[in-house]
Amino acid sequence: MNDKSAFAVLNNVDIMPLTKKKGNFDYLSWSNAVREASKLFPDMTWEMTKWDGLPFLETKLGYFVECTVLISGIHKTQ
Repeated sequence: MNDKSAFAVLNNVDIMPLTKKKGNFDYLSWSNAVREASKLFPDMTWEMTKWDGLPFLETKLGYFVECTVLISGIHKTQ
């Protein structure tokens, strides 16, 4: 891999053939996203946040999930 940032590399991947429509939006499934990112960054890891041992948190508005992805030494949580 050259000196380009992980974002720059991933931003140039054409994922449109892998997307599906969800309402008015194009949607990339988590499994497709992980597969494509892993092709370019095989050392990529991710971890799901757990609340009382569960990978989701129930709220009044619905369910909440949180994932941290590590690529090239940079953690991003969403």
